[in-house]
Amino acid sequence: MGTHVDTINCPNCGSEDLNLVIDTRPFERTWGLCHECGFQMYPKYSQMDLDLLNDYRKEWNNDYDYSESDEEFKHPLKELPPFTEPDY
Repeated sequence: MGTHVDTINCPNCGSEDLNLVIDTRPFERTWGLCHECGFQMYPKYSQMDLDLLNDYRKEWNNDYDYSESDEEFKHPLKELPPFTEPDY
């Protein structure tokens, strides 16, 4: 799809002048700003801490009923994988 531009109602002031830019490559991201009240939204990229990541991995295994013998099982990590903030 690429990039799409739209105008919606601002969730802060109700103005019909909130401009959106939706980019779908390489993954979907949305930016927006209201010319009436200054409301803005944009993607923020960060990495969760190790404990939270392992909690989500455990939840993944429980949600899908994976056991350690399953290929899809996500073992707890001892350290965070490398993270580089996207430069898009």
